[in-house]
Amino acid sequence: MTDPPPRPSPFVDDEGEAADASDDADTAAGAATNLRNTLAGLSSKSAWSEAWEEATEAPLIAAALSGTSFTIAQCMVDEHQETESVKADEAAAVTLRHSPLAAWRSDAVRLLSLALPIAISNLLNYFVSAVGVSFVGRLGGLQLSAAVLASSIYNVTGQSIMMGLCGTIDTLAGQAFGARNFQALGAILQRALLVNFVFGAAIAVAWLRSERLFLLLGQEEALSATAARYLSIVAPCLPCVGILEACRRFLMAQGIVRPTTVVTACAAVLAPFYNWLFIVWLGKGLDGAAMALVALQLTSLLLLGSYVVYRNASMRGREDAAWQGWSRAAFSGWGVYLSLALPSVIMICCKWWSFEALILQAGWFPDAQLAVATMGLCSVTNAVVYMLLFGISMSASVRISNALGAGCPRGARRATLAAFGMTLLVLAAAITSLLLLKDKWVRLLTDVEPVIAAVVGLMPVFCLSLVGDGINVSLQALLRGAGKQKWGAMTNITSYWLLAIPLAHYLAFNCGWGVRGLWWGIATANTVQAAVMGIIVARFDYEAEARAAAARFALRAPLLQPDGGEEQA
Repeated sequence: MTDPPPRPSPFVDDEGEAADASDDADTAAGAATNLRNTLAGLSSKSAWSEAWEEATEAPLIAAALSGTSFTIAQCMVDEHQETESVKADEAAAVTLRHSPLAAWRSDAVRLLSLALPIAISNLLNYFVSAVGVSFVGRLGGLQLSAAVLASSIYNVTGQSIMMGLCGTIDTLAGQAFGARNFQALGAILQRALLVNFVFGAAIAVAWLRSERLFLLLGQEEALSATAARYLSIVAPCLPCVGILEACRRFLMAQGIVRPTTVVTACAAVLAPFYNWLFIVWLGKGLDGAAMALVALQLTSLLLLGSYVVYRNASMRGREDAAWQGWSRAAFSGWGVYLSLALPSVIMICCKWWSFEALILQAGWFPDAQLAVATMGLCSVTNAVVYMLLFGISMSASVRISNALGAGCPRGARRATLAAFGMTLLVLAAAITSLLLLKDKWVRLLTDVEPVIAAVVGLMPVFCLSLVGDGINVSLQALLRGAGKQKWGAMTNITSYWLLAIPLAHYLAFNCGWGVRGLWWGIATANTVQAAVMGIIVARFDYEAEARAAAARFALRAPLLQPDGGEEQA
């Protein structure tokens, strides 16, 4: 198959000239209008009502959605307009040299229009987990302990790995879309689906014999058996998570976020119903909680998968169609793919696992129950703030990878710095709120007075740890967008496992600082890592990375022609 002629880029070169540029007011007004449309689609009552209809009529999704404002066809029109708006905003921004403020303002609005739906999706996913815990907590102490223990293993050995494997999509799919190489974009999705399914299925099979693992961790026999049974029932969730996340990142690389948010809202609406159905009405107890989780994952996969399939089918034959049948390239080139995926896994797992290790250390104090509860509530608060910041980070990685793929280094630099500025604003708001509210926030999570007092006492050092963590989350968007996950893996290993955990242990136990020592270890490591990340970003060669990314997808190698040619299955 001969290569198609070069396609126009959604970005224009920073040093080139562009005709028919908009003025400052048109640029800002158009970007603000897109943001208002996105917010209106997410906040209206009718949208939530229609989201419920999507979830409850999933087997007939195409027909059931035909009369709502969130039809698949309407989503496609909206997102096509959003993509065209991205092109217009970037073209106008880089040509308005006499008014750099307009370029920065446009980038900030575009980042926010992506970040807000992503952050909402993250918070809704957290809500789904909380609903499951609330139902299981009413079954008894053994059931709750087993579910928490199994969920910990599920996150540490399963979901964190799936999230890390999808880091390759952030890099390659975003750059391919920026270069307008849509065939490469489709091949990246296909390879991601295969890789995620293989790894997810392998881990799920290993979980079927997890009772021995729980026993090796020193758990009681009854607890080990119950947790192992729960984990074996939820095992099918992991391949679903891998496929679902691949589709989500594939859409996100193209600036498409609304369908994912709608699907997550459906899951949040259905979570109480599924848990009641399987746990209460069918009387399945803890098994029912596991079944409810599987049902939620399958529903989410069906909804988002239906949208992706319908969208790809409706675009077949068009120049910008990403999916044109299975490509042989999807079954090869796994070495190159995994060279980015595995460092991404290390980046994610180092952080997730380090918090699990610190909570485990909290159980070694004389008053273990108070210490673990305190660490747990601080971790919950950290997770909420992290989800907001991660939304900004993910939107930044999309804009950065798009810009690099289009050969637009200044666009990538602006996206990096704009995201950093937005992150500082969110951090300032979050830290101010926590310091002012203090016990009011903690009382929303617990009514145990000793725990409340302990968490309030930790609030200053906890907020300090948020500063470094937030900066790291923001700046690592550049590493994902540019394919420098190895740098992120090295900084995470060094900061969390060579500095944070040993220092936290020393301060907590050798110096007698208790739980406060654990958080001082985290805060110190986050601050050091933030300084290192700042140096990396300051010395980053955007021009060289833009040339490399643009050349990679302009030549369509090795992603689509690993053997010298491409055939469609």
